[in-house]
Amino acid sequence: MAKETKKALPEEIAVQEINSWLDYKKIDDFQREQSEEHIKSMVSYMKSGNLVLNSDFSFTHILKFPIGQDSQTTEFVYKARITEREISGKMHGIKADDGDGRLAAHIAALSGQVLGMVKAMDKEDFKIARSIALFFV
Repeated sequence: MAKETKKALPEEIAVQEINSWLDYKKIDDFQREQSEEHIKSMVSYMKSGNLVLNSDFSFTHILKFPIGQDSQTTEFVYKARITEREISGKMHGIKADDGDGRLAAHIAALSGQVLGMVKAMDKEDFKIARSIALFFV
């Protein structure tokens, strides 16, 4: 994937962009209240430049720690919408009570990456991916 330049955002712009994404996803006020900490995390990741909202409401996640052979994977792009079919296609071999595995499968479905790449993420990058994926669980 192409190397993305990190572009930090002022907090007020990051909040506006996250709110526009939540509006696009039709996340109601109750769910926003319940997800307040995740929303704050997403704003923080946008402020640092590790998370970028694209014009199609997908997110580009610039990895803090690139992965893969020769660290060639430097970013993940997360879709704005996914289907149950996309998620279930990544759930093969994951037990119903394996919360971490199920979350990784959601991240794989959102990003179009194989599950092994998601599991190879550094914990710091996984936190960023998790903050988005939790809105799809």
